[in-house]
Amino acid sequence: MLFLLLLLIKYLRTPMIFYDKKLLQGIKDGDKECFRKLFEENYDVYYSFAKGLLKNNAIAEDIVQDAFMKLWIRRENVNPEVSVNSYVLVMIRNSIYNYMRLRWNSQCAGIPDANIEDGAIAADEKISVDEMKERIGHIVEGMPSRRRQVFEMSRMGNMTNEEISQKMGISRRTVEKHIELALRQIKKALHVSMFFIIMNLL
Repeated sequence: MLFLLLLLIKYLRTPMIFYDKKLLQGIKDGDKECFRKLFEENYDVYYSFAKGLLKNNAIAEDIVQDAFMKLWIRRENVNPEVSVNSYVLVMIRNSIYNYMRLRWNSQCAGIPDANIEDGAIAADEKISVDEMKERIGHIVEGMPSRRRQVFEMSRMGNMTNEEISQKMGISRRTVEKHIELALRQIKKALHVSMFFIIMNLL
């Protein structure tokens, strides 16, 4: 745990683009090009951090993509005046800790590790974006009713999390969780990266 903390401190001191107020404001406003720039210019640093702790490329990739997914879902909370570098790294750190804890508990119980796919495949190697959208439609139809309703309001209705929260009478955090679960369900079913889903299918 001490090693994890020291490594976290090291990466928190790494200069990053998260201090770019214009970029952060763009993400807060839902600008996908700003999100793309942030992802492309910072992904390698976060991936190296996760991989250095996990020694597993696939799991490290999933955890980092999950952190960026949460950043995008909760973009309304972004404060352009404050660096979110520590926010993302803390999410990654917590995910790594939870993974290690669950793996340790499984090993102690004699449960073998689940088979893990070696990264997500590129969507254009399999089917077109239009076909992907059609498949997503079928996946969404099979979601629990509340999750489906929230996701459709967000994706098709272009409603903010706050607007969905008020319309449905649920907390914004609950809205974010429904969207997060919906995206994970889509990623698992389609075997594509979360970045691809955000940039091309939402």
